Amino acid sequence: MLDFLNDNPGLVAVVSAISGLVGVVLGWGLNIISDSIKHNRLKKEEEEKEQRERFKNKARFRMRSMFDVRGEQIKQSINVVLCSYKARMKGGFVTIEYPKELSDTNTIKHKDYYFENIGKTDIYDFEFAVENPKNQAIFKRDLYTKYIKEGLISYGISSDRMLRKREIVRLTVYYSEYDPIINMSSASLLVFYRDELNNVCEQAVLPEDNNIYEPTLISLRGWREHVNVDKNLEHWRRRLEKKV
Repeated sequence: MLDFLNDNPGLVAVVSAISGLVGVVLGWGLNIISDSIKHNRLKKEEEEKEQRERFKNKARFRMRSMFDVRGEQIKQSINVVLCSYKARMKGGFVTIEYPKELSDTNTIKHKDYYFENIGKTDIYDFEFAVENPKNQAIFKRDLYTKYIKEGLISYGISSDRMLRKREIVRLTVYYSEYDPIINMSSASLLVFYRDELNNVCEQAVLPEDNNIYEPTLISLRGWREHVNVDKNLEHWRRRLEKKV
């Protein structure tokens, strides 16, 4: 091979030129890849820095006692029923059954909880949701009879009305005194919200302790999936079909 190349100096020049060109192209390509990686890393770092700065100025809920809440601070009132439920398969469909005690109005109690936006920005929309959709349901108080009778289900009650700084929303929770759905040892509710800086957060709520955890960032998709009826009923369908 070397003898052949030595006898063809023109070919040697061509090979050398091609090798040089390949080296240039390869170096150029590596530089582009390196610059792209560097650009993406810097972009990600910048986005993370921006997100941290936004989060510092987030909205934030805290729970207040009814004794230190002024009437003019209450800008929204939401009435809900919080309860357990059971899922069963019937005719190939998932059906919902609620505790019989819910039909006895004499056993229904209610409590008021007050949530104040003490953050640095206004809240665009928020939603009170059950902590565990696998065995908890929450629905509007004025739809009480319809949900019980027809076996409908909901995992969150939302508001698209703005809650400004220092404003309060009153959440009135109706429940059966025989349904231990409000758990004193762990969170029973979550509150999701999106503020005007586009922070999407969740806070876990312990109603019996009148306590709420610090906000954590969550994706809007994560929020929607948590309260998605079809997604949660699909979980039950797969689970119940395995028992058949």
